[in-house]
Amino acid sequence: MSSDSEVDFTNLNKDNLTDEEFMDSDLDEDLSESDEAESFTPSAEEWKPVDDHDCGPRPVLFTAHPGPKHAPAPDAKPVDYANLFLTDDIVNLVVNETNKYARQFIEDNHENLESTPRSRVHKWTPISNEEFRAFLGVTMNIGLNKKPNYNAYWDSCNLSQETPWFPVHMNRDRYQIILKFLHFADNMLLPDRNDIGFKLFKVQELIKHFNAKFKYFYHLTQNDEIDESIIGFKEKKTHIRQFMPNKRHARFGIKMWCLSDSANGYLCQFEIYEGSKGRRIGNGRSYTHELIIRLMTAAGLLNRGHHLGINNFFTSIELLEEHFSENTTATGTVRSNRKGLSDVCVKTKLKNKELIAARKGNLLCLAYQDNSRKPILLSTASKAGLIDTVNSRKQPVTRPAVIHAYNQAMGGVDLGDEKLYMYMVEHRSLKWTNKVFFPYLEELF
Repeated sequence: MSSDSEVDFTNLNKDNLTDEEFMDSDLDEDLSESDEAESFTPSAEEWKPVDDHDCGPRPVLFTAHPGPKHAPAPDAKPVDYANLFLTDDIVNLVVNETNKYARQFIEDNHENLESTPRSRVHKWTPISNEEFRAFLGVTMNIGLNKKPNYNAYWDSCNLSQETPWFPVHMNRDRYQIILKFLHFADNMLLPDRNDIGFKLFKVQELIKHFNAKFKYFYHLTQNDEIDESIIGFKEKKTHIRQFMPNKRHARFGIKMWCLSDSANGYLCQFEIYEGSKGRRIGNGRSYTHELIIRLMTAAGLLNRGHHLGINNFFTSIELLEEHFSENTTATGTVRSNRKGLSDVCVKTKLKNKELIAARKGNLLCLAYQDNSRKPILLSTASKAGLIDTVNSRKQPVTRPAVIHAYNQAMGGVDLGDEKLYMYMVEHRSLKWTNKVFFPYLEELF
């Protein structure tokens, strides 16, 4: 089978990387181990070549009701929507832990503070819930008004650059001292460094809170994606910092796994990557397999007919078959060395714009020659034939149906990042916990 028409590989471009380019150094070292540990049990069926008359997989009915849930009244103000996520519970937590940390810091450093009488710390007074909400409002407006540093927002010397809104709502020194003491957990309860809960202890309550709220107020549309994202952060001492050379916005930072709506970029669930230690699950699944199942289960998307898009880091036959057994389809590019792939698709040499496919039950394996590249895809949602559609420039094209399904399901995480980075507060900070908090505060807007 072949197609001579233009094919849009917008979402496949991100998979055109070597293993070294795609993986951060920590995961790359552990990748081969993960593949070896993958417990793959081939199905009883064998791969059979298919053509344009492929009957496709068993239909999976989409039974969810996507869209906003528990929304406020139609005449609600913007702040009412923000308060859906910034509940009194999370505000009380942050205010109490910030005040507690400030007291601990002052007690532990009273001798040093005596020798620095001009320190802002001497002016500290406990923060209230109302003042903390004002602090969040100032922070959000800092993201809307890009300036080189925090001091510039309170600069009144240069009239052309003056922004009087900021000093009206909060004093500069007060804002910076709150930023210094901003805290989300009690340091006195910090686990031992070797404890499994140590790395994310300081932000664990934030992760639980926002994941619960993201899921509660919106149900994703049928096409969804799981991919990696990164919060830029260069501080070398941070124990969860990663290096990701393929990221343009920030190559050093805190890496997250995100489950997002492919249609609008809405973030439903996320996990912060802690590193390779303790990755073995002990149930025969690979780390990536367990991660996908965990995120989909937490979001409540299984057994509802959702279609998941994933890249070649995650895709495996075992994962797609398990998803399909729970009435969830998936499409993804796959690495040619994954176990159990069709030999016909992996080994056959193709001419440019030619494709070849094989089917095993509900699972389709397809290879397509695109100039020098030969991506291989697995899908439980698509037939093997060609379809007429339009590309990103709204021009009519004919392309393999599985590539069309892949493009529909991919791009949600990148879309969410694009919207987020447009207004993100990105001034320098040595506190990685603040770097985690502010982006997911900005997700609300």
